[in-house]
Amino acid sequence: MLAVLLLRRIAYTLLALYRAVTLRSDAGRETRWRHLLTSMRDALVAATEEHLAALRPREVPATR
Repeated sequence: MLAVLLLRRIAYTLLALYRAVTLRSDAGRETRWRHLLTSMRDALVAATEEHLAALRPREVPATR
């Protein structure tokens, strides 16, 4: 149960960052959470293996 609560908190934090950074216009700031969650759900459901395969892998710099 604690893991689910923690993952939910992380998800809401990431959505808040997405909303603050990419939706900077006045209309974007007024986007309701329900609409934002529905848009994310629709994007995740609509994603196919072709979409995911086309993603560019990220290079992670070596740590010291």
